[in-house]
Amino acid sequence: MTDDLITSLYKEKAVIIKKYLIKNGCSLLDAEDIVQGTFVKAIQYMVELHEQNLSAWLFKVALHAYYDLCRKNKRYPSCSIEDQDQFFAGLADELDGEMLFLTKEKGEEITKVLNMLNANQRNLLLLRYEMELSYKEIAELTNMDEKTIKTYLYRARLAFKKKWEETNDEKLKDG
Repeated sequence: MTDDLITSLYKEKAVIIKKYLIKNGCSLLDAEDIVQGTFVKAIQYMVELHEQNLSAWLFKVALHAYYDLCRKNKRYPSCSIEDQDQFFAGLADELDGEMLFLTKEKGEEITKVLNMLNANQRNLLLLRYEMELSYKEIAELTNMDEKTIKTYLYRARLAFKKKWEETNDEKLKDG
C-alpha cells in the first residue's frame, strides 16, 4: 500500500466515516479523533493491509473505536437521525408552531424505534436512508456482498416496521 492510496482513501472515506459516527451518537470532536486514529492505524499497518478490503477495514476500526469509547464512558451508543436542534431551527421559518412540534415529535419517535433495533439493523438503515449510500457503497464499507446487504436491509425494514407498529399500538392502548 502506498502513501497516495492512504491520501486518496482519506479524502474519500474520512467524511463518510465521521458522518456515520455522528449519526450513531458520537460527538463531533470524538468522531474527528476516531477518524484520525483510524487512519493512523492504517499507516502503522500499511504493509499488512490488503487494498481490496481497506474501506471495510477503516470503517470497522472506526466503529469499534467508537464502541470502545462508549464502553469506557459507560454509555450505550444511540443513533440520531439528524442534528435535531439545527434541523428544526431551519424549518421554523417554513412551518407553523404546531407542525414544527409534530415534525420534531415524529423524529424523536423514529430515533426511539431505531434504537430498539439491534446494532447491525440500525447501522444498515442509517447508512442507506440517513446517509443515502447505495447498496454498492454499503457493501464496500461493510465488506459484504451486495445481495447480502439487500437481504439484511429488507429484514431491518421489517424489524423497524414491527417495532414501529408495536410502539404505536401501545400508545393507542394507553391513550
